[in-house]
Amino acid sequence: MSAEPTIIQLKDVFYDARASDGTWCLRAYSNYPKGCPNFVKGCPQKRRDFLKLNGHSERKYDWFAVVEEYDIDAWEKKQHKKHPFQSRRWCRNPRHWQKGVMSRLLKKAQAFHNAFLGDVILDIPEASGINVLATMARAGWFIQMHDPKTIRKVMLVGKPSKGISKCRVLRTDIPNAIAINAMP
Repeated sequence: MSAEPTIIQLKDVFYDARASDGTWCLRAYSNYPKGCPNFVKGCPQKRRDFLKLNGHSERKYDWFAVVEEYDIDAWEKKQHKKHPFQSRRWCRNPRHWQKGVMSRLLKKAQAFHNAFLGDVILDIPEASGINVLATMARAGWFIQMHDPKTIRKVMLVGKPSKGISKCRVLRTDIPNAIAINAMP
């Protein structure tokens, strides 16, 4: 949607093992009763676990969200003009627009990564265990899940921190783990 990348420095990143262990991936949703088709192709296994990257490695990172917004309503109207007999659902189907959006997002993430000496790009943060909805909500960016007017896709870029990281890692998969230190 915009040529300039939206970059947000994150103060809190929410980790949830259910994001990458299949619990969320295998939930049924429209046209996919067995969950995300990429799960069986090894999506989470091909990605690095966030805790291993950030918590148990020699390096500590400051994390940045790179956001690509896409006006799905405008896309739907354009598609409906081209294909007037197709349903609204067909016009909004991700297979028609998602590759282009993800390609633009990856280019923006790589440009930011290179310009600011980033070390890590998490192209599908959920597959690394990130609760993207909670992380972005804490940063003031809300991602609407059902019938959004604008699609927001997110990648994370990790930049090695100098000294103590400015970013806290909070767990949402352990009951009461974030009750005290995660309140705004």
